[in-house]
Amino acid sequence: MSSKMTRAVVRLAGIAVIAALVNVGVADAARQATAKAAAPKAEQAAKPKAAKRAETAATQAVSPDGFHNATRLGGSRSLIGVMRDLKRLKLNMTRPKIRKDIQTVLDVAGMSPAVKDELLNILIAADPSQLKDETFPIGNTMLWMGLKNRGKGDILRNVRWNGAKPFAVWAFDIDDGETLYHFVLPKPCGNLALASSERSPKAIAAENARKAEEARRAEEARKAEEARKAEEARKAVPPPPPPASASCGLTASAVKARGGWSVSIDGGQSQSGGSPAAKLVVQILGPTGEPVSMEYQGKAATELSLAPPFQATVLLRRALSGSYTIKAASTATNPEADKSNCEATFTIIAESNVNFFVEGDFGKERRVRDVLSATVPPVTFGYGFCAPLFGAKVGADVRLAPDWRMAPSIGVALNTREASQSSLFAEVEINRWFGRKGFIGTGIGVWDFTHGDTVAPVWLLQGGRRVWKASGPKENELHFVVTGRMFLNKMDDIANNYQFWAGLRFIIR
Repeated sequence: MSSKMTRAVVRLAGIAVIAALVNVGVADAARQATAKAAAPKAEQAAKPKAAKRAETAATQAVSPDGFHNATRLGGSRSLIGVMRDLKRLKLNMTRPKIRKDIQTVLDVAGMSPAVKDELLNILIAADPSQLKDETFPIGNTMLWMGLKNRGKGDILRNVRWNGAKPFAVWAFDIDDGETLYHFVLPKPCGNLALASSERSPKAIAAENARKAEEARRAEEARKAEEARKAEEARKAVPPPPPPASASCGLTASAVKARGGWSVSIDGGQSQSGGSPAAKLVVQILGPTGEPVSMEYQGKAATELSLAPPFQATVLLRRALSGSYTIKAASTATNPEADKSNCEATFTIIAESNVNFFVEGDFGKERRVRDVLSATVPPVTFGYGFCAPLFGAKVGADVRLAPDWRMAPSIGVALNTREASQSSLFAEVEINRWFGRKGFIGTGIGVWDFTHGDTVAPVWLLQGGRRVWKASGPKENELHFVVTGRMFLNKMDDIANNYQFWAGLRFIIR
């Protein structure tokens, strides 16, 4: 009898030790051990296997490195419970008690309000695109794991999984701009856990950008200081005597002229200075860097020799658009002075006679169309219909005079209300251009020429303004355009027969 009492005392002492350890999961290992000690073996054998599985607990022992070694999951300390799929999770998250327990866990863990709100939204939505199916390997650790403690949400910090096999989880991440959190939700118990965390990539990028900006400002300050010191040093040194080389100074300008471009060259500055020039040899280089042919006094040449006052006007035919450079070599009056070189630049914007364009528009039309009544006998009557339109047209922009251009075009207007009432059209514009910045004009056309019953002549008014221009010799342009049309066969009922739209016109130059 004494021996049996001793064994009972030893067993109860072991149960107390187990109960003192904190469980991760659903069942409490200490209570299970107490139940086993108190129940007869026959009763234990009769207990259903499913009930035993439901009462499995996370047995843990604290290792020397301070981690709790968990070996079982499930039981009365489960935070949410067993979940086989996201449908079950979504159902569980409708229970206020479960949501409250999770909020308590997050409060104890010290999560910010933003992280708490986002995490609860993720669990409530149970979206498979956010919750990824993974397994938690043996030996992996968690910064903390949520569980129930005396019926309330709590956490256990520094947990290592040392069970017999990995367990299934849903993994998801939350980034609050400072920290990137890697959460896992075990399917056997629903004990929300923070597997790991790291600094947010957003915070790292922001810090790198700040450091780069500080480095840039420091470099600018260093360069500014060097420039200041260099300027002070320059001012401290007296200027050198004027060079003995020949004087060379040049200006140039170009204007459109009959047959090409008239270029005025002025090298009058070469007559001043310590060694006035006696001769200038001039050459014009085109946008490609090659010498171009010029006409001077009726003769073509690629090089021109000028005497004082070093002024000349030359003609460039078939000039390309772009920047031109005039280079001059100066020979001084004093034969002992060295030669000198100088240059000037000018720009030519060659205007082609024909430019093609494409245009896309969106707008509206209102037209009176014939409608067949439902009466007997049926009666045809006119009714005004409004419809949104998508338009597209292509055409050519033909130069008539320096500021006037004609633009014939053909296009289609897609009726989004009734596709069968879409219209093909052709028209001709006459536009007054203001440089290349924009235009206004008028025109005539034929609207809906594929439908014999609704074909109509139109009068159009349009205007455009340039919104973009390509760099380089092509100089393609994009213009915002607005167009309005009136149907000339319905001038007595303009209020019910008109069309307008706006869009973008891309001109290929």
